[in-house]
This record gives sequence, C-alpha cells and structure tokens, in this order.
Amino acid sequence: MSRILLQLAWSCLQKLAFDRSVVFLAAYVGAPHPRGCQDGHHGHGRSRRRITTPTTIREQARKARRKSLPMTSLQTLLQPLLTVAVVHLLAAMSPGPSFITVSRTALTSGRPAALASALACGFGVLPWAIGAMLGVVLMFKQAPMLYAALKVAGGLYLLYLAVMIWQHAASPISVADGASRQTLGRAFAETFLAQITNPKVAVFFSAVFVSVLPSDPPLWMMVAILAIVFANEAAWYSIVALGLSAVRPRALYLRLKPLLDHAMGALLSALGAKLLADASRRI
Repeated sequence: MSRILLQLAWSCLQKLAFDRSVVFLAAYVGAPHPRGCQDGHHGHGRSRRRITTPTTIREQARKARRKSLPMTSLQTLLQPLLTVAVVHLLAAMSPGPSFITVSRTALTSGRPAALASALACGFGVLPWAIGAMLGVVLMFKQAPMLYAALKVAGGLYLLYLAVMIWQHAASPISVADGASRQTLGRAFAETFLAQITNPKVAVFFSAVFVSVLPSDPPLWMMVAILAIVFANEAAWYSIVALGLSAVRPRALYLRLKPLLDHAMGALLSALGAKLLADASRRI
C-alpha cells in the first residue's frame, strides 16, 4: 500500500514539474497554455496560437511606440506654413508701392506688361525672404547705417517714379491695337526695383518667421515658405493686373488719367518721403 502511495506521489510530482516547465516556455515564446488547448495535448491542439519570435516581439513593441506617440508632429510642421501663408497674403493685399506700380502698368500698358509686373513682385520679394531666414535683420541691427542706406535708396527710387508719373499725367495714351507704352522687360524691372529697394519687407518677414517658425526649421520647410511667398505675391498681383487691364477699368482710367496719375504720384511721393524720414532718424 505504501509503495502504491509513493508511486502516486512521484507521478504527481512529475506531472507538476512538467506543467510548470510548459507554462514557463509558453510565457517566453507566446505559446498557449496546454490547459487552453481543445484536444488536451500540450500545445498541439487545433487552437494553438502562432509562436511569437523575438523579432516579432520587437516589431510589435515598435508599432506600440508609434501608436503611443502623439499624432501632432505633422500638424506642428504644417501649422507654421499655413500661418505664414495667411499673414503674408494679407500683407501683400495691403496697398503699397508694388500695388501702385502694378496698377498703373495694367492701366497704361495692357495685360502682358501688367502680368510681367506681377511676376516681378513675386521675384522681388524672394531676396528679402531669404535674407530674413539668414538673419539679415540682425545684420541691420549691427550695421544701422546699411539699413538707413537701403531706405534712402528705396525712398529716392519711389520719388523718381512719382516724378515720372506726375510729369506724364497729362500725356495721352494710345490704346489702339493694344499698343503698350512699356515693354515686358521695363515693366518687370520697374516693379522688381520697387520691391527690392524696400528693406521693410525683410523686417516684416523676420518678425513673422521668428514668431512662427521653429528654431531650427528643416530645409524643405524653408523652400516651402519661399514657394508660398512667391505664389502669394504673383497670384495676388496677377489678379490686380487682370482686373485693371480689362476694357472698362482702362476706359475709366483714360477718362480720369490726369487726376489718377497725380494721385498715384502723390502716394508714391509720400511713401518715398516716409522712407527718407525713417532713414534720417537712424543716421
């Protein structure tokens, strides 16, 4: 009787040890517990789970980390671009020297010259945007005389345009057969100079970039901002050019040419005088 009891005890101990080893193995490789199998055989039932290798475990952990990360990284990168696009578009739509030059080109020289002038607005703003990214405003702060000199150059050029417009205010314009008084190259050059001689554009860009962009923006973001700035300027002033070069606006301008030219000349004179006054305060 004692021998039978000993054999029974030994058999139970063996079964217990086997179960513990299988449980440990299942916990390590992801296999199901043998008691969860449908046919009662240890790990060989029809409901056996797929064995998970260490490589699969690492992949699952990587996926879990990706899911746990906040989904705001894309928004963080796109939000500055959207902010720059909206703020700059509103600034481009505000009247200024570029608006006056494009408007007068559209009214006096026709649609092709006006579109060339609108394209010049886009190209003329790019150097200041690039300079703002490279810290040109810091250079202006270190060398205020350079900033004042650029303002003087811009003010003098606006005054030159104002004088030219004022002198030809009473001169008639021939619009027969769509004849243009300005060539495409001249229209482009005049508007480009009006843009490039206004250092306040760089100050505007610097203020926006410092407020919106990250401290170390990637290269693709800077390229995207340049594309946005160019598209805003060229698109808005193309709309102005197309609208003011139509038949009715041009006909109205021809009737009121002396009055409108004198008004445009006065506005350019005021803007040029303001630049010169600002420069004199810094000298």
